[in-house]
Amino acid sequence: MNRKSGLLILAVLFLSFTQLQGKELKVAFVDLDRVMREYKDFQDAQRELNSLIAEWERKRDSLKAVIDTMKRNYEIEKPMLTDEGKAEREERIMKMETQYRKYILSIWGPNGELKKKTRELVAPYS
Repeated sequence: MNRKSGLLILAVLFLSFTQLQGKELKVAFVDLDRVMREYKDFQDAQRELNSLIAEWERKRDSLKAVIDTMKRNYEIEKPMLTDEGKAEREERIMKMETQYRKYILSIWGPNGELKKKTRELVAPYS
């Protein structure tokens, strides 16, 4: 939260509580950035999430490497393949590309594992 928005919130709170004349007014400010930096449990959750992301990225990169290898081999062997062989190879490549896209969506999509895991790990601290 930047300083201007913090001051704006304080001003709104002050103005809204002026109706409570004669009553004690207490305002608190929580530095969420500091809490996130210094709270050990939050840092552990962040490390766990980063570890999962690294694992997911390795699998994504591995799938992409398989597809790239399949395409390279196909281009090299294409002149020697029959029409049936070409169609079979192209179909296998397309299936791998579909699998790759599904994997990407299952992890980084709108309802993917990253979003779910982030919610699960960070929710207790927000």
